[in-house]
Amino acid sequence: MGIVEPQTMPTTLEHMRWEFHSVKDFHRFSSVWDEVNRAAAGNPTLSSVFVNVLAKVFCHGDELLAICRIGELPIALGIVHKIAPGLWQTFQPSQAPLGLWIWRPDISRHELMPGLITALPGIPMLIGITQMSEHYFPKPNNHGSIRFLDYAETASILVNQPFEQYWQARDASVRRQVERRLRRLHDGGIEPNLEIIIDPAVMQDAIADFGHIESMGWKGAEGTAIHVDNIQGVFYSKLLTDLARLGHGTVYRYKFNTDTVAMELCIESDGTLVMLKTTYDEKYAAYAPGILMRHAIFEHVFSTGRIDRIEFLGKLQPWQVKWCDETYWLYHVNYYRWPWMAAIRNIIAKIHHAGNLTTGSNAKESVAPTATAPAGTYVASVHQDLNALNDGYEDLFFRNESVSFFHTLPWYRTFVQTTLTSREHVRIYAVESAFNPRSPRGVLIMRHQDSPKLSWRPRILTGLANYYTSLFGPVIDPDESDAQPIFDQLAAAIAYDEIRWDVIDLHPLDIDAPSFTGMVTALRNAGLLVHTYYCFGNWHLQVNNQTYSDYISARPSRLSKTGKRQRRILEKDKQFRFELFTGTDRLEQALADYNAIYTSSWKVPEPHPNFIGKLMRTCAEQGWLRLGIAYMDGQPAAAQLWIVVGGQASIYKMAYDERFAKQSVGTVLSSLLMEHVIDVDKVEVVDYLTGDDNYKRDWMSHRRERWGIVAFNPRTPHGLLAAARHTGGRVVRRVINTVRQFGKKT
Repeated sequence: MGIVEPQTMPTTLEHMRWEFHSVKDFHRFSSVWDEVNRAAAGNPTLSSVFVNVLAKVFCHGDELLAICRIGELPIALGIVHKIAPGLWQTFQPSQAPLGLWIWRPDISRHELMPGLITALPGIPMLIGITQMSEHYFPKPNNHGSIRFLDYAETASILVNQPFEQYWQARDASVRRQVERRLRRLHDGGIEPNLEIIIDPAVMQDAIADFGHIESMGWKGAEGTAIHVDNIQGVFYSKLLTDLARLGHGTVYRYKFNTDTVAMELCIESDGTLVMLKTTYDEKYAAYAPGILMRHAIFEHVFSTGRIDRIEFLGKLQPWQVKWCDETYWLYHVNYYRWPWMAAIRNIIAKIHHAGNLTTGSNAKESVAPTATAPAGTYVASVHQDLNALNDGYEDLFFRNESVSFFHTLPWYRTFVQTTLTSREHVRIYAVESAFNPRSPRGVLIMRHQDSPKLSWRPRILTGLANYYTSLFGPVIDPDESDAQPIFDQLAAAIAYDEIRWDVIDLHPLDIDAPSFTGMVTALRNAGLLVHTYYCFGNWHLQVNNQTYSDYISARPSRLSKTGKRQRRILEKDKQFRFELFTGTDRLEQALADYNAIYTSSWKVPEPHPNFIGKLMRTCAEQGWLRLGIAYMDGQPAAAQLWIVVGGQASIYKMAYDERFAKQSVGTVLSSLLMEHVIDVDKVEVVDYLTGDDNYKRDWMSHRRERWGIVAFNPRTPHGLLAAARHTGGRVVRRVINTVRQFGKKT
């Protein structure tokens, strides 16, 4: 990746000289800038055209163009300005993805910087070079006066294969998401099409259209949207027009029939395409026009043959991980006038870091920094019935099929209809765009019990989950690029609900998902006292495009050999029969057989007798059901309920009649269902859901954990008392464990 930077360049470096010019004269040195840029990065956002427009629109006039030469040969250039007495930095408006600093790859930064800091006007103590890409300028280790600071991870796509090959290598959930939306458009008589604008004469009109769409969203209300008359509109109009004249500027317009629903601004040079800015019409959010446009653009770019890589250059977003081929870092460089200044700064940073570490026995309790959205971007509402949610939420739940079937609307409806008592009530916290109420952004479905007004018991709000639930959490768009403001709105809605909750309990959550740290942060921001706790382990299999034969051969011998032998014996037995039920046909008889097996097994009776039947019928209607039943001599002997949705197979229930234990009907049934979901359903993940039972590790490949979040309201007496009891209990348990350990040692 990039060109390895040598640490020294002898003899000629002593002839280096720095010169400084007003940034207003940048156009005079455009050819010099491009000469060095071609030798170094060649990135479109560092071309002289891009930098010249950027300087004309955003520079204040006190910035300097710094040029370093050896003789007449230019070796480094940058635009710098003084930000405080003794402190200089490269000019970095938000419209510049990379720092305005370039140098030849055969020159070392360690040799360049001393000359620069002594040549700058005054007595600079520090010069900061911002947002360097390690793809173009590899990052060496800290040394002497120079320090490197990671800024943000970013991503790119390599255009080195046919588009179909690239697309088939994407995560199956991404492919399904695009295919389903295209199918919805087709079923609705909507024709999507991609318009490619490269004519410089119409670029200003295209930017005006872009601004019109952007202005209909929250950026319009906040005054940050592009408009042809504001400074952003002037910049992008001038930039795209100038680059289009060179064949390097493109605006993509995505349409549903004749309506423009999304647009993308792109620039390119030397085989690199940079996606600068995107917008979409929130009225069409249910169709995910931005995602469909992205797919269409990539298909077009792959077909042109002139692009080698697609870059985003902004901070890495969750959706980009599934679309991109590689990630790398943008970083800052700080150069101090004297090495001892760098050393002192390093000591201060370590002290500051140590002081901000989260205390506690479990490192999982640390939280990420809070992200914020402009005020008024989202609004929250509270509902007491799933039917109160508008139609837009159906699409939000639909998009979450790729996360888990526990995040789908059919699951929640089944749960509500069969498990809640007469004293339990649903409470739904929903977040929508403030500018488009039909564009839901997140929902958290909770429950609570009736509580007498004079009761001394705390008012507890818990997630709509119980022992039937293996995963819970806020339901948001899986491709949401900045979810923290949504979590903040959900937490604030709970904390300031008209019902003053004393305790809020969310479990079981995926501790590795952004929603876990996001909700911990949000609840703390809402003024609640937050603790986390372990729930259970979760074993799962990453299929990784294996066939069943590949999979079973890699399992421990008690499965790969003994299991195969048991299956061969049973399949040759004329008394053995296997049936798989996936739809509503003969489902009632299959359900009766399942219940007969369950009653004859070691399992305790279901606490909610109607739940499993309702769940099977719902899954059958959705096409998710995989109910496998093994029969011996016509009698139902073993049954397993698997649920297949969103590329995941979840092993939900299993039981066998203990009379047939010696025939290993349970193991054989697992083998038959595993073969089906891998070879026929072609799932990506098989999930054993709840628990660390020893047999699960034989079948699965990975383990993860489910945790809970409990928050106490310090503004209510019951909440404060509950927090004291919880914290006090933890302290007491730690003291007891310490005493026990001490006793063992003595």
